[in-house]
Amino acid sequence: MMLLSQYIVLLSRLVAYYLFLIFKVAPIC
Repeated sequence: MMLLSQYIVLLSRLVAYYLFLIFKVAPIC
């Protein structure tokens, strides 16, 4: 249960980080 919670938190942080990079690098059109 605790391992699943930590995995969800880690996955959430990775997704947020990748979205931040994509929006920061993506050209503004």
